[in-house]
Amino acid sequence: ISSDSLSNTDNRMEKVQQVLNQKYNKNNYSIYVKQLSTQETAGINSDTTMYAASVAKLATLYYVEEKIQDGSVKMDDKLKYTADVNNFAKAYNPSGSGKISKTADDKDYSVEDLLKAVCQNSDNVATNIL
Repeated sequence: ISSDSLSNTDNRMEKVQQVLNQKYNKNNYSIYVKQLSTQETAGINSDTTMYAASVAKLATLYYVEEKIQDGSVKMDDKLKYTADVNNFAKAYNPSGSGKISKTADDKDYSVEDLLKAVCQNSDNVATNIL
């Protein structure tokens, strides 16, 4: 590597901004990124208030991850999709996003498959099952 190619400047946030500009520069996105060690920021429509759909699913993912880490839940554990899954206070509407059946099918789903469904498809039913 030539010394001409090296720099002491941390340009990661510049790269983040380039990616945001290239991929997410649309009016329906609001993204704000802050590098805590340098306080540098990047963003797209970062001052625009938007409805944060499905953000609460992050709490479910975090909770399940804690249970996996403490050993009380394993990725191959099976959870059954019964009618009760969608009938609790604050349950996500099963007709919303996701690919798992909208009506209870009494099938067993692994924790791993449910986590993938939530992360990849923002699956409401998978979130309710977890």
